Amino acid sequence: MTSLATRALLALASMLLAHAPSVLHAQATEVAPTTEVAERQKPAGSNLTGLTFTGFGQVFASYDYTSTEAEDFNAFNLRRAELGLGLRKEDRAGFLVNIEAVRSAGPRSYFGVDNNSLVMRVKHGFGFYAPRLGPGRLTIRGGMIPDVWVETVEQGYDIRAIAPVMAEEGDFYVSSDLGGSVGYVLWDGFLEARLGLTNGEGRNQFELNTGKNTTAVLSVRPLRFDLRGEGATLGVHASYRDGSLGTSSRANHRVSAALTFAHPRHFGGAEFTQANGFQGQSSLQARGVSAWANSALYPSWLGAYARFSRVQQDIATQGSDITRVQAGLYADLIEPANAERSIFGFPRLRLYAGYTREQFGENAEAITGVDGASDAHIISATLSARGAAAIDAGPGATSSEP
Repeated sequence: MTSLATRALLALASMLLAHAPSVLHAQATEVAPTTEVAERQKPAGSNLTGLTFTGFGQVFASYDYTSTEAEDFNAFNLRRAELGLGLRKEDRAGFLVNIEAVRSAGPRSYFGVDNNSLVMRVKHGFGFYAPRLGPGRLTIRGGMIPDVWVETVEQGYDIRAIAPVMAEEGDFYVSSDLGGSVGYVLWDGFLEARLGLTNGEGRNQFELNTGKNTTAVLSVRPLRFDLRGEGATLGVHASYRDGSLGTSSRANHRVSAALTFAHPRHFGGAEFTQANGFQGQSSLQARGVSAWANSALYPSWLGAYARFSRVQQDIATQGSDITRVQAGLYADLIEPANAERSIFGFPRLRLYAGYTREQFGENAEAITGVDGASDAHIISATLSARGAAAIDAGPGATSSEP
């Protein structure tokens, strides 16, 4: 099995390398103007209202060949499909609505809407207010908001098309929930504090108890420097969540920490979460660790990534761990715009070719649809596509692309 996986991975890698010259030629002959240039070309006072409409979308599509001890399987998958619309008033106030496609059946079922069709649901839907206050900026959100911890770690995570951050992948956190959050940033991001107050049931369930999840996050970014002419940031993050789940208010607490490195072409980090209460059982204590890195080897058409994660579903039970090791290559098929990373999106068209090794302890939860699976080898080709366009509202306004 190992030789088969190696040959398949090398075949996918050779496809990327064969495609690279045409990609490089296309980038050299047709490069879109950057946001900075586009903004300089706007006439002064063109947007008198200060209002900007933003539309954005994202797709993760993959072909996966999976080999387990029980059987081999291959399939095309749509890992993510999202569309969003936002309105901003000079980055100080506005709203955002983001919908996503999900399978209508539950994770252990094949029977949903029209068998198991993809259906749309709200992922984010919130208003925000972000005024300057004293030496920093205050940000207030309300509605279906992003989880403050998951969003913090994702700022230094660039391979979301391969896997979610461990906090989300391991079911320690959900990426959005109904509630509100407040954040305050000092000294151009050197120090940031965030506080989220949510129902705690996630975006696929209404509130089931009177308690609320309270999540506090503190971030320090002590090191900022230029790396080959572009800015790099090292961040240290810590979080605590006091939470409850279900009608009986079962304990659902978390302690988390992360180290992130972010650069337009190089990313890396490590993450840790300890859970007191897990998967709806207040008596369970679980733990997860993860590390990742990706780098553009030959900007901007060839890069490499590696990722490791381990989730121990019950600390008191031996063999309850799930381990994933992932590695591969990627090619940026369009010139990355290196736009500021935000929930409004940034442009990308990237093709990944990679290998994943999954190992399941004897007491760990098995792969969906496979009884007693202990490990799996997965060869994947994944296309990540996303983009955003902004239109200024008001007399004489012109369009721009973030």
